[in-house]
Amino acid sequence: MAAFLDCDLDRRRAARALGVHPNTVDNRLARTTELTGLDPRTTRGVQLFGAAFAIRRQPQPRLETPRHAHVR
Repeated sequence: MAAFLDCDLDRRRAARALGVHPNTVDNRLARTTELTGLDPRTTRGVQLFGAAFAIRRQPQPRLETPRHAHVR
């Protein structure tokens, strides 16, 4: 899915980037639709998946243990 978005929705370019046949990209996109109920080939799907990937790519905050916490 990320490769499809990164390749500007060009399934052939995405296939080359992934080293697979373009039909494999189609099958994976169809499976994504089955699993999520969102079609990544639609405007709505592109927007929602793009937003999800943008959020996921943000650096995750580090959880630090307070200095006074005692670990046993």
